[in-house]
Amino acid sequence: FSWLSFYAMWIYTTPAVTQHVFGTNDTASELYNQGADWVGVLFAVYNAVSALSA
Repeated sequence: FSWLSFYAMWIYTTPAVTQHVFGTNDTASELYNQGADWVGVLFAVYNAVSALSA
């Protein structure tokens, strides 16, 4: 069951963050790219916390 949640998170996090936090869904805009970069940072922190707590 949790694998489906991870799959959904990996697919929908970037569009959700860029639309709701950065206010754009235009994949060609600079603001969208900044949001996508921020999602990369969020996933890096998530992985670091997971590794440290494991």
